[in-house]
Amino acid sequence: GKFAVVKGCQDVTTQKDFVAKLIRYDEEDREDAVQEFSVHRGIDCNQVVRLHNAFLLRSYLVLIMDRLDGEDVLKFMSSKTKVTEEDAALVIRGILNALCYLHELNIVHLDIRPANIMVQGSDVKLIDFGNARKLKSRHGEVGVVVGNPSFTAPEVLSFEPVNMAADMWSVGIVTYALLSGQLPFPGDNDDAVEEAVKQARCTFVGRAFRSLTDHSKGFIEKLLYKIPSKRLEVAGALTHEWL
Repeated sequence: GKFAVVKGCQDVTTQKDFVAKLIRYDEEDREDAVQEFSVHRGIDCNQVVRLHNAFLLRSYLVLIMDRLDGEDVLKFMSSKTKVTEEDAALVIRGILNALCYLHELNIVHLDIRPANIMVQGSDVKLIDFGNARKLKSRHGEVGVVVGNPSFTAPEVLSFEPVNMAADMWSVGIVTYALLSGQLPFPGDNDDAVEEAVKQARCTFVGRAFRSLTDHSKGFIEKLLYKIPSKRLEVAGALTHEWL
């Protein structure tokens, strides 16, 4: 994948703090760098980190974005004595609001995982558009590079055409992880994880699930269908009983 470095920076005129993402802009990585910029630049959504500027600096494309003072969702959850379903629902609702906006623009994020979900108080923001793609239509499809297999939909791992349903699978995985502290498709290595994901047999066995409501488990089940067209779309997820 492409090489990128994230550094803090400051506007010398306003003294406002930002983040600079430096993406290698050589012959091998140029297409990916331009892809990320072209997808991110038109986004104006409170649940998505804002891109303010972009420029070339030597062999890098530099993206200037808001500095977020929160923490990723796993650190946010681990700071709590007890994670409630309400805590998890707050995060998931924020992700879905971001996806509602993105999917209306035919943008599929394709890298929804805890490291890319930032939480500050009740604000939830989606970051990192390195894998994102813009489809030609709402029901269009695209071929993509595989991301983190634990949070990646089976059709992506199988190199099949991908659409918005891949994001919804990832939301299901994140929900499962937040509520249980576990992953639904574990494995000793990436190959084992990929095989488990492709089988798509999700269970709710163990102490972590005893206190979960049927609504929360039903929400997850409707997102983790192996067949993409069977999964909840973002509008249906936002109106689900659990949320």
